[in-house]
Amino acid sequence: MLVNGNRATKGFKPQKGDRITVGMFSADKSAATPENIPLDILFEDEHLIVVNKPVGLLTHPSHREKSGTLTNALAFHFWETSREPIRPGLVHRLDRNTSGVIVIAKTLKAHRTLSKHFRERKVRASPAIVSGVVEKMQAR
Repeated sequence: MLVNGNRATKGFKPQKGDRITVGMFSADKSAATPENIPLDILFEDEHLIVVNKPVGLLTHPSHREKSGTLTNALAFHFWETSREPIRPGLVHRLDRNTSGVIVIAKTLKAHRTLSKHFRERKVRASPAIVSGVVEKMQAR
């Protein structure tokens, strides 16, 4: 929400003459096209879904690849299970050539909370199983 062109702060109280602008999601630009791509769902409730992302699956569409992604698969899954166009709220991502657990928020509140936990590093990384020789360990 913007007030007079600036982002509103917590506890904002409007004054007479303030111009308030509220942004809305644009389904035609931000929503991924639903595609029937199998998902390995580890957990799901009304707030979030946790899936095991396989190697080779892009997490979200890019300017070059608009289909065949985890986001497309989730859009299909949400439509099939709830008949509502839930916009998947990716809390983090995994590279295309990385498999692993990925958390997706189904509500704005869940997205804010989970994003905060990841940002504050309250979510810990897990050990990885690799093939080949790891020459140098590097933390991100």
